Order: sequence, then C-alpha cells, then structure tokens
Amino acid sequence: MEAEQAYLNTIFIAKQPKGKWPDRFVIITASNPYSSGRRIDDDRNHSRLRKTFSRLGVWKHPVTGASRDWSHREKGYAV
Repeated sequence: MEAEQAYLNTIFIAKQPKGKWPDRFVIITASNPYSSGRRIDDDRNHSRLRKTFSRLGVWKHPVTGASRDWSHREKGYAV
C-alpha cells in the first residue's frame, strides 16, 4: 500500500481529554513510518516532542495513530 493511502486509512485512538476537545487541532507524531520495527528512536523522539509542546505551553493530548489491522502504530499528540 502506498504511504499516502496508508495515511488516509489511519485510525486514531485517544481517551477523552479533561474538559472538551478543541474545535480545531492537528495530530503530530515524531515516529518514522519507515522504521521497520526500530521503535527505540521513535520513543526517544516522542519524549522530545512532548517536552517541546510542554515548553511552548500548547494544549496537547496523547493520540495513537494505527493501521486498520493494528500492524503499525505511532504515538503522537493532538495539539
């Protein structure tokens, strides 16, 4: 499957945030979609992303993007 089609088929998993969802947000991940199972770098990059959002003082909420068959997942944030 081409990368663009894979992105269009992504499902997003998130718990309800405290309060309500903002009217507009984007979902950002620091994962490399071509990492072929090498998740060590993804975890380190995810931590850096979280710290960056915290330093900037932006609203953030954890969201995981996944393929429909759950064979690929990426941690990220709605911001």
